Amino acid sequence: MSLEFLTAAMTARAEKVQGLDARLQFDFGEDGVLHIDGRTAPPTISNNHDPDADCTVVIEFEDMLRMIKREVGFGTLFTMGLLDVHGDFAVVMRLQEVLGV
Repeated sequence: MSLEFLTAAMTARAEKVQGLDARLQFDFGEDGVLHIDGRTAPPTISNNHDPDADCTVVIEFEDMLRMIKREVGFGTLFTMGLLDVHGDFAVVMRLQEVLGV
């Protein structure tokens, strides 16, 4: 799977992110960035880096795919040190509730 596929998949789920009321980005290092602007209706999903995001999750692209496929949970990845959260942790918790990851 590619970043474009993941972006399309998240765009299809954008309706579920309604009400996030924050900017969240997943930073995959050299594999790119997935940015969710939950302040807009419908939420905007893009591959643009946002230095002013409310929260940035640094995660390997493959681990993100595993999480989206529900092969592993956010909490497990966090506990294992496979992701890093910068900024407002509550934003990630709201996204988890909405997407069920």
